[in-house]
This record gives sequence, C-alpha cells and structure tokens, in this order.
Amino acid sequence: MGQGGDSHNAGAGDPILTLAVEQDTVPWYKKRNLRYLYLMLVPTCMGIEITSGWDSGMIKYVLPVRVVSPTDKS
Repeated sequence: MGQGGDSHNAGAGDPILTLAVEQDTVPWYKKRNLRYLYLMLVPTCMGIEITSGWDSGMIKYVLPVRVVSPTDKS
C-alpha cells in the first residue's frame, strides 16, 4: 500500500486487453454479438425503470393504509 517499490500504475490497463482493443478495427455495429447485446440492454433498462417507478408509486399509496388484524376489536 506504500509508495515505495510498487510497480503497478493506477492509470495503466492490462497490456493484453489494451493491445486487443488497439488492433480491433471493426466497429461495434458490424459485430453481431455486440448488436444483440446493445439491443437487449435497451428493453432491460427500460423495464427496470418502468417497474421501479410503478413500485414507488404503489408504496406511496399503500403506506398510509392501516392493517387491521382479525383479532382487533376497534
């Protein structure tokens, strides 16, 4: 954790991955697997956002409701 003798650079990436990225000249939209991944991410993220909003809206209306127990006489 000290500064002395630490040869790891914080800003440096893995050299194998860096070389692979530099040598890859094919754009992402010409790769079938990446097109599919990005296409699936859109409805997934939208679904999460839609249900999150619906859930908080329901909680806002459910919290003030008083739960009555069957044994409660009042």
